[in-house]
Amino acid sequence: MRNRLAQVYRLGQSPWCDNVARELIQAGTFQHMIAQDALVGATSNPSIFQKAMTAGSAYDDQFRAGAAQGLDAQSLYR
Repeated sequence: MRNRLAQVYRLGQSPWCDNVARELIQAGTFQHMIAQDALVGATSNPSIFQKAMTAGSAYDDQFRAGAAQGLDAQSLYR
């Protein structure tokens, strides 16, 4: 089966990912989506980002480092 996103791209559309997660970037999945699926953009929103920060552990090390520097929750979020 041919890649449908790549087919859509060849028809003049620009596929975007609306759920960028750190795990996708770290695992190389996002790069694969760019190379193989013709993904041309990405977006997110505060509720998706909030879920990513609280549902997994991808941001834990960065949060610990910021907290050790005395950053409050608002500063860590930003």
